Amino acid sequence: WEETGAAFAVASVRLDESVEAARSAESELRSAESRRATLSGLHERMDWASSGVRAVLQHFRRVEASDRDDRAILGVMGEMIETDAAYEKAVEAVLGERMQSVVVRDHAEGLSAIRYLKESREGRGAFIPVGLRTRNEEVAYLGEEGVVAPLTEVVSGPPECRGLLRGLLGGTLLVRTLDTAIRLWNRNSVWNSYVTLDGDVVTADGILIGGEQGTGEAGVLARKREIRGLEKEIDRLRLERDRRSRGVESIRGERASIEERLATFFRGREEARSAHAAAER
Repeated sequence: WEETGAAFAVASVRLDESVEAARSAESELRSAESRRATLSGLHERMDWASSGVRAVLQHFRRVEASDRDDRAILGVMGEMIETDAAYEKAVEAVLGERMQSVVVRDHAEGLSAIRYLKESREGRGAFIPVGLRTRNEEVAYLGEEGVVAPLTEVVSGPPECRGLLRGLLGGTLLVRTLDTAIRLWNRNSVWNSYVTLDGDVVTADGILIGGEQGTGEAGVLARKREIRGLEKEIDRLRLERDRRSRGVESIRGERASIEERLATFFRGREEARSAHAAAER
């Protein structure tokens, strides 16, 4: 019985540890779900976009709900494009306010949206036709020290927006530092703009744009990436919580079995004592 008692003590310790681990996993999961809910709420409310953009989306999406095959509003630029984390600052720096531009089917839809804003006095907005006129601007100095890539090569979007992205980002070269950008611009042989990984810009006509956002001001691309990361983390934490919960139940079952063996042993001992006492009487 001493061996069984020791096994029960070990099982009890394991159970306590397993319960604590399960609680920790559950706590991590709740924290991640709460963070995702907060970010998703902010993102869905589009707090990063102007009141005019939000008003247009709300109005026209209600209208389009009755005809899903006739989309006048394709989306908002910041929602439609993707890039790697390392390039987010650069992309947002070059696009600037155009990140919250509404991509429309054609100029007629843009005019309709502007008329709506004028009539409703909901604000202002920018509207980019998906067939945006583009210039064939080739970037120079590829392969040189400090040069990363043409900006168009690090940004992706829906197939219907490829021409639009070339129009907005074409002729812009992604470089590592502002010193590299100024050095290349000073060669004065091509009409290119330059943007650094930190989001500093040298425009084709030589204007310098730079600085740093305030603490905690995540861009829309970073927020989208964090939401995607949280979704993956939540899936992982759910699996971990379930695994821990199964572990708790397994150890609880083991301890219950050991406890039953102990109870059987003690019942047997008590019966033996009772029998011995009866025999002595």
